[in-house]
Amino acid sequence: LVDVLNAANQIIVDLAAVSGLIHDGMTRSPAWRLLDIGRRVERASDVSSFLRNVLSMHSPIERPLLKMILEVLDCQMTYRARYCLLYTSD
Repeated sequence: LVDVLNAANQIIVDLAAVSGLIHDGMTRSPAWRLLDIGRRVERASDVSSFLRNVLSMHSPIERPLLKMILEVLDCQMTYRARYCLLYTSD
């Protein structure tokens, strides 16, 4: 299990490096816009699949599940900024 986690972490680091190179080194041409659109479409597709799978398995939906969804989708900062009065750190 440790080997799998180490391999996954290395892949994440490598992909972040490639993403950084693309973001910093590519001119903002139509090719960059197409790449950006593709990235956003893919993220939307992945998020919708994730939500469909997670929410169909849990009923009723409770606070710990919603907190886990925010964590997995890396949306906690956005949620806190928009709904700061509704969020508690418990």
